[in-house]
Amino acid sequence: MSGRGKGLKIKGQESLDPAAAAGAAPALPPSLLPDLHHVIAELPAALYLTDAEGHLTYYNDAAARLWGYRPPLGNSQWCGSWKLYWLDGTPMPHDQCPTALAIREDRAITGMEAIAERPDGSRVRFRPYPKPLHDEHGTLIGVLNVLIDATDQHRTAQRLDESEARYRGIFEGARVALSEQDFSGVLTLLDELRGQGVLDLRRHFATNPDLLAQAVGLVRVSDVNQYALELYEASQKSDLLASLSRTFLPKTQAIFVEELVALWEGRRRFQGETTVQTLQGRRVDVRVSIAFQGERCERTLVSIVNITASKAAHRALREERQRLETLNRVARVVSSDLELERIVQAVTDLATEAAGAQFGAFFYNMVDGQSESYVLYALTGAPREAFAKFGLPRNTALFHATFRGLGPVRSDDIRTDPRYGKSCPIRGCRRATCR
Repeated sequence: MSGRGKGLKIKGQESLDPAAAAGAAPALPPSLLPDLHHVIAELPAALYLTDAEGHLTYYNDAAARLWGYRPPLGNSQWCGSWKLYWLDGTPMPHDQCPTALAIREDRAITGMEAIAERPDGSRVRFRPYPKPLHDEHGTLIGVLNVLIDATDQHRTAQRLDESEARYRGIFEGARVALSEQDFSGVLTLLDELRGQGVLDLRRHFATNPDLLAQAVGLVRVSDVNQYALELYEASQKSDLLASLSRTFLPKTQAIFVEELVALWEGRRRFQGETTVQTLQGRRVDVRVSIAFQGERCERTLVSIVNITASKAAHRALREERQRLETLNRVARVVSSDLELERIVQAVTDLATEAAGAQFGAFFYNMVDGQSESYVLYALTGAPREAFAKFGLPRNTALFHATFRGLGPVRSDDIRTDPRYGKSCPIRGCRRATCR
């Protein structure tokens, strides 16, 4: 380094005298005192010096590697970069580079980034830190600039941005209801309960329902995807971000307790099935998967799959299997017993079981000269005395299809059926026989 480097100081700091610096470390033998020139030359960070006019007076090997060549000292001005560009790709004149700005304004420059192009055409993104240098009289004598290669950091940031974009694309486009939730408040509550000596969390919440409601309210929903709006029949995200309680049913509360137990036991994953309600009051069977993320579970990801159709299909399959088993049992009964009364009773028992009815009865058709009616033959699920005063079914508007063999008669509420009460034959007849 030239003699100009003696007694250099950075603006706002005391002068740096190499002899004084050496004397500040008396514990080191003179043979071990570092050579300042050698230290700078071996620094892994790119570093260079200019004079007051911006001409390069020194640079280390790291700077040469960053620039991709060795610019001549004294002739190169402002910066050793072959070419410079702003971050948007626009060419940057050398006299507008951070070193030139530091000399013109006599101040340190921070917070800037630029792109340097090497002679071979490769480019490097860097972050410069030029600081004016002054002699003991405060006169500007040059600039010390340290260049930090930001290429890898920028690429990492780009990959993170791309990863975040992909995540957001999956988050919003998945046909699974996804939400990001903050369970940190819930963890604080659990810590307090543990400090109070609570051992059985399930029992504690069962005996303190208000505390469970408080725990539900402590969960903060930070975001939901588009499919979550569809699943919960919400018109906008704010409808779901307000509170989880609007989607809870008693069955939902039970699985929420199990989520809390998972946290209580230190588990970071939870899965289960439950039933939730939409904001329109419709019930939906769902499978819930939770990944508790973050030191305080503040970045928890919850996925919910609608399994209503699957559940219905399983129920239908189970019912169909039960019906087939019932038919097989009927076939075995009919083929193993020739006694008509026992066969009819067994078939009535099995038909009642297959239909899921509380009781069942088998009638046979009896026709006389004036009317047509059914006579009770077999009964299951109720004592025969219960039918003693019950009028027998007749060929009325309600039972016409059955009497004519056209098909079964089904009614959710017989009293509201439009076919009910239209065939009372005589004035003052019992209401039970008005069909």
